[in-house]
Amino acid sequence: MYSNNQKISLRQTYRLFLFDFMGISTLVIPSLLAGWCGVYGLLSIVTGGVAGGIYLLYVGWCSKKIGTDLMQTLSEQTKTKNGKKGFALGKQAICFLLGVNNIVIAGFSGAVLTGMVRQSLIREESYALIWILTLVVAEYAIWGGLENRARVYEVLFWFVVIPLFIMLLLSTKEIDFSYFNSQRELTASSVLKGAYLVFICFGTLFSFMFFPGKVTVPSKDGIRTGKKACKADRLIGCVAYAYVAAVAILGLVYFLLVGNFGENALAQIRYPIVTLMSNIQITGGFFKRLDAIMLAVWVFTLFALLNLNLYYGGKMTACLFRKPDQKRYNLIVWLLVFVIGMSIGYIESAWILGARFLWYVQTPLYVILPGILAWSRGKSKQSHA
Repeated sequence: MYSNNQKISLRQTYRLFLFDFMGISTLVIPSLLAGWCGVYGLLSIVTGGVAGGIYLLYVGWCSKKIGTDLMQTLSEQTKTKNGKKGFALGKQAICFLLGVNNIVIAGFSGAVLTGMVRQSLIREESYALIWILTLVVAEYAIWGGLENRARVYEVLFWFVVIPLFIMLLLSTKEIDFSYFNSQRELTASSVLKGAYLVFICFGTLFSFMFFPGKVTVPSKDGIRTGKKACKADRLIGCVAYAYVAAVAILGLVYFLLVGNFGENALAQIRYPIVTLMSNIQITGGFFKRLDAIMLAVWVFTLFALLNLNLYYGGKMTACLFRKPDQKRYNLIVWLLVFVIGMSIGYIESAWILGARFLWYVQTPLYVILPGILAWSRGKSKQSHA
């Protein structure tokens, strides 16, 4: 029924990216934005969303210049001065930086997932046990490959999105529009700070560079799929649709949260969207606990982000040690992610350190690296010409 060629469709790509975008953004951003900007956090979402859109065009342009996906580029051997083939030191440095980045993001997103599950579902269970079981399942999913995970999320998509919009619609009847009369002063610094936070949480846009070699683009209107420009443009369009949808969902969620809680109360709630779902009253026996079912939205989206970074953390580690097979390195990555997740879960300073890593290291790396790779690729082509 299905081919097993480790390729995914545009539709599966759209759904994978939407899951990756939605997790951290809707769960963590609202309370932080409320503390910094209050009602004006909506301006931060718009500003950060526009910046992310520009970034996607930039990454897409760089990807076209590279001509292939990032994994293949980093795995390619280059000729040294003595004519022998080897791995350039610059590529190994990039593999190291991206590997560290993937491991930290996996630990951070996994800690958020574990903390949410423990706080909302099984308070009596230990954080460590939940975290270990989550990582075991994630590692099992990695062994299934990208194609199998894409099929799973393709099936789950409507089971997650439709209930989410039903619950958001039900929350509109509790909106108090007096909450939108902000007591905070509108300042450019607070709005820009919030916009940068939004941009960080949509940093998964960088992973677009891994996908050109994994996505199958069918022919359309007589256009041959062999044309790389056509394939890249359609892939960019696919990811852009997912990104616009995710920004719109974040804006809607923030609007509803401010309308239900007010900016001051919202800033004090760790996972406000989960609290909002639990406050919605629904008549009927089964549907009274629909809020618990709704936690699946963030379980699946955060798990997708964890899985993505575990997968490419293994890829980068294998590439760093010049080995084509990543699976033997998955255990090393798994252990490092486990330590980071445990540290964030039990040590407050580790949580702050992880957030600073995303703020000062991950985002600048994601901005600079595509341009460096495009420039080096162009230089390499000129030298061979």
